[in-house]
Amino acid sequence: MSPFGETFRNYIRMYPALVNCTTVINFSEWPHEALIDVAHYFLAKFNFELEHKEIIHRTLANLCAFIHLSSKTLAIRMKDELRREIYITPTNYLQFVRNYSRLFEGEKAKIQHEYNRLQMGIIKVAETREKVAEISLELEKKKVLVAQLQRECEDFLGKIVEQKNSASERERQVQAFGVRIGEEEIRCQTIAAAAHEELTEVEPLLIKANEALEQLTKRDIGEVKAYVHPPSQVEKVMKALMILKGKEDTWEEAKKDLANVDFIKTLIKFPKDDITDRTLRRMQPFISDMELVPEKLKTVSSAASALCTWIRAIESYARVYRIVQPKKERYHKALFELNEKQNLLEQSKNELLNIQNKIEKLRLDYELKIKEKDTLQRNADETAMFLDRATKLLDGVAEKRTIWDMTSNKLKENLDNLLGNSLLACAFLSYMGPFLSNYRDEIIHQIWEKELMRNGIHFKTDFNFANFMTTPSVIREWNIQGLPHDNFSTENAILATRTLSYPLFIDPQSQATKWIRQMEKSNGLKIIDLQIGDYMKIIEECIKLGRPCLCQNIHDDIPQTLNPILIKSIKKHSDTNSNLILQLGDREIDYNPSFRFYLSTRLSNPRYKPEIYSKVNIINFAIKEQGLEEQLLGIVVRKEKPDLENSKDNCIVNIANKHKEKEILEEEFLRLLSETEGSLLENVKVFQALDLSKQSQKDIDETLKINEDLEIKIDLMRENYRLVAQRAAVLFFVLQDLTSIDPMYQYSLDAYIQLFILSIEKSPRSLKLNERIEKLNDYHTYAVYKYGCRGLFERHKLLFSFHICTKLMDAENRIIHEEYQFFIRANTLTIDRETQFSNPFPTWLNETRWDQMSELIRLPDYRFLRDSFDQFPKDWKEWYATILIRTQKTAMYETLFQLTTSFITN
Repeated sequence: MSPFGETFRNYIRMYPALVNCTTVINFSEWPHEALIDVAHYFLAKFNFELEHKEIIHRTLANLCAFIHLSSKTLAIRMKDELRREIYITPTNYLQFVRNYSRLFEGEKAKIQHEYNRLQMGIIKVAETREKVAEISLELEKKKVLVAQLQRECEDFLGKIVEQKNSASERERQVQAFGVRIGEEEIRCQTIAAAAHEELTEVEPLLIKANEALEQLTKRDIGEVKAYVHPPSQVEKVMKALMILKGKEDTWEEAKKDLANVDFIKTLIKFPKDDITDRTLRRMQPFISDMELVPEKLKTVSSAASALCTWIRAIESYARVYRIVQPKKERYHKALFELNEKQNLLEQSKNELLNIQNKIEKLRLDYELKIKEKDTLQRNADETAMFLDRATKLLDGVAEKRTIWDMTSNKLKENLDNLLGNSLLACAFLSYMGPFLSNYRDEIIHQIWEKELMRNGIHFKTDFNFANFMTTPSVIREWNIQGLPHDNFSTENAILATRTLSYPLFIDPQSQATKWIRQMEKSNGLKIIDLQIGDYMKIIEECIKLGRPCLCQNIHDDIPQTLNPILIKSIKKHSDTNSNLILQLGDREIDYNPSFRFYLSTRLSNPRYKPEIYSKVNIINFAIKEQGLEEQLLGIVVRKEKPDLENSKDNCIVNIANKHKEKEILEEEFLRLLSETEGSLLENVKVFQALDLSKQSQKDIDETLKINEDLEIKIDLMRENYRLVAQRAAVLFFVLQDLTSIDPMYQYSLDAYIQLFILSIEKSPRSLKLNERIEKLNDYHTYAVYKYGCRGLFERHKLLFSFHICTKLMDAENRIIHEEYQFFIRANTLTIDRETQFSNPFPTWLNETRWDQMSELIRLPDYRFLRDSFDQFPKDWKEWYATILIRTQKTAMYETLFQLTTSFITN
């Protein structure tokens, strides 16, 4: 139990047995050695992958303890100066050392991933450049081969034309020769036809004779052969037969011939074409003999009749053959000549065919060469197109390459400085939430950075928490969602989104809640107030569904029912490894990791106990003058020039969107490069992405240029009203400073903005801008004075008006702060007696007044007073003694008036 606050004392009063019957163990703050041991314990589990790891562990452990203790010292100082109670608890320290390794690893992985991806892109581009050089050489070789093949094709074409001309001439000759051969062939056919026609007349006789011979039997032959004295007709027939055969024409010879077994065969195969003219003359008597007629011989001898028929047919054939024979000889001669000429023609045709085959072969070779040339030409063209695309790719990424190199060097530098940067950022996350911006800057740049430097831990010399933890596009998005534009608010937004504990906003002007409402609106934000009865049901629903929840109007204490949520009493479900549950009192509910919980209070200086500082990350979201000035500038411009402010809003949104699109395009292109296996030139998607990226980049750059130029013009026009916003911002913080007089004096920003709008609407108008601004400032200054005086005690009104004057003069740089501090603290000064000047007027100037005067003389602008004491001693005495003389224009007065500052003279 914490001894701070009223709770412990109330428990002791209500339950005295807690003192009488228990042993109270008071745990004091952790000593320096314990802090180092705790840090070393957690850091020992973490592998930094660095040389001298043990030394680094000890150094970091010492630095963690130093940061914790220095934060406590700063909290004490802030309490003394601003009366703000801030507690730095061991829980903060545990979160700090635990979160350090997580933050370091996360940032390292992110930087390494980005660095590797950029390096992969750079390597891919370098490989592509080498590939392009190879392709260029290959293209030159292909061009040489194409030219060589072109020449060969031209040579082939010349040969083909020459051979075609020769073949055409030869073909004409062969065709003419063929025509002549055709005519010869027709003539031969005519001769052969005539001879064949004449022979055809006797062929039926031969056929008939042969048929008759075939009908003869051995008995018929034997019957003729059996004749001793044959009939005369039979004998004549036989003699005629012997004459045909060229034998002796006697019966005896005939009988011998008849005795031949193949007698009939010899007749059938008789060489009828070889019958001589003498034989035909000898045969004439027999042919002329009317007795030797086959029909008559049938009565004598059928064999003799058949033989007579054959003899007459042979004789007729022989006579016809004598006529046909010359024709046949001419035919055969012509046929022989025709065959020779046909052979010559065939030979010529073969020669022509050979020539045509050669031409065809040349044509085929020519086509192959053409095809080879065309293929090579297409290949060369494709290579040229490929090279052109590759060149465009290299040209397209040339600018990107420069940016990648710069980004890679920056990432490498960030990686080298990551150990110190992560330590500073993690310390900021763990401790800086409740502190104001000047305290944050002081402890980081003047204390922590010096200590890191002294211990040899590298960090970025111009370390900026916002730049380290987030990106400009995210900050722009937050600004669009209502986050004030000052660095203090940006730091608070990072604390709210990156802290391990749930954030509790000290938000007297509702700046944080307005921003959270807009940022989480699309995520189904639920807004609750502890005054409503069923707020736990709403929180449980958000926890289960993973929705954000904003709990408003927290007072000096937080209900115990929220403790399990704030300390994140989460564990894995017993029956599964994936689901998480939250122990909420005696119940367990499903926990969605997407759940986000925000708390806010309207109290400007709440008094939270240390246990609350241990459970939540308290973030001081009080508005700063810079942020308020920008808001008020927007209000006054929107009222005076509504179109101008609307254009400004549109420009901001457009610029933010275009920067986001630019980042997405760059991310997508780098992703494609890193995921491409092999050569970039073979990945069509890379070229498509580059074309899209170039076109989109061009459009985005043009749109950005237009909007940024327009924003500059708008800002220049808005700057005309900057003096109004500055004056209004100063006056609001004058009202806020009244809480230092009495905590009862509270003024809300919403009410002040309404007062400011009324001043804009009711203040006198003027066509001249300078006059309008002057009248508006005067009107609003008086309106604030009247507004403030309504709630002030009479005794505080003069102080209020004085504070307005001094703040306005300070805003115009008309006050020297040393003078102002002297004026305010003159009665409480600490005097250094050893260096104090001696009192020149001890008789009439008492010690207290001289102490004040001697300290005033130490100020640079008032050193002349020491000489004026010697120059005008009498005037000084009179001036001191008489109030009235202070308004008279004496020599001393004129001198003082000329030498003193405007703060004194006014």
